[in-house]
Amino acid sequence: MRLLLRSIARLLFRVRVVGDLAPFGNADRLLLVANHHSRFDAVFLALFLPRAPVIVVPPEETRSRWMRWVLGHVHHEVHDLNSPLSMKPLLRLLRGGRPVVVFPEGRIARNSAVMKVYPVPALIALKSGAVVLPVHVEGAGQWFSRSGSA
Repeated sequence: MRLLLRSIARLLFRVRVVGDLAPFGNADRLLLVANHHSRFDAVFLALFLPRAPVIVVPPEETRSRWMRWVLGHVHHEVHDLNSPLSMKPLLRLLRGGRPVVVFPEGRIARNSAVMKVYPVPALIALKSGAVVLPVHVEGAGQWFSRSGSA
């Protein structure tokens, strides 16, 4: 099913995940830092990454019933990355060997400008000792963003 959904996303919407994915094979602790241009970035990351990661989703994304249903098919945790209290559970996941994806800007980017990066994702990267891997989801913003453009 995962292969079918990945093929549909790649063919219809030209979605792809760009980044050096080589550390997936040999890193014990892996923190992926991703852009956030559409509501479905979490789903696309779960489809395109080699191992199923735990994706940290901002609380405002779980307000709609539709998004709760979509996120129910993805390993995710809801945390506000503005709050330092969200660090402990994420550090436990990383120390347990699970790859974790965070969106350091904390919300969907309305344009292509770099927004404020909150200090909590930086502290998680520092305290976990994880390999930090930047990835970029291309193609999803023009189809699935709230404003209609990336």
